[in-house]
Amino acid sequence: MSITTDKNIIHFKLGKACVPGMVTSGYVFIAASIFPVITESTSGYIGGAALFVFGCFLAFSTAGVDLDTERKRLNNYTNYFNLYKTKNWISLDKFEYITVLMFNKEHTIYSRSNRSISTDAKKYDVYLTDSKGFNRQILTSFDHAKQATNYALKIAKILEMEFITFHNNLL
Repeated sequence: MSITTDKNIIHFKLGKACVPGMVTSGYVFIAASIFPVITESTSGYIGGAALFVFGCFLAFSTAGVDLDTERKRLNNYTNYFNLYKTKNWISLDKFEYITVLMFNKEHTIYSRSNRSISTDAKKYDVYLTDSKGFNRQILTSFDHAKQATNYALKIAKILEMEFITFHNNLL
């Protein structure tokens, strides 16, 4: 997750556009694109090129949010190969509040002997939301509540929105 700013646009990079397992598959496809070339045939070159392009698509496409503070709008984007960025601008008028929501992420790994290891991690997401909380838009994520809260307060001040909290442990 990274955050950069231009003159009037704040960029929130959320991470890879694909699920994490697919990103790893993308690197595998890139590596596998070398093998068809070894055959030194036309179909080998074409197959290798196809595997390489598909692997790059999976591995290097990113998703994020652009927040235009001047025009009061945001763009959910997917950046393909860092060359083509989709545009889906929506108005901030339907959002009234900024909040931080906490999510528990649990990962379980199973071994061949069917033993499992579980890890828990908390993630704090900064959201724009409406008055009922049903219509919401993620801006960015943090690992610590204090960082997320401080950043949400900063963005709330820039957008002239009210910061609300659902959890007492965030402030």
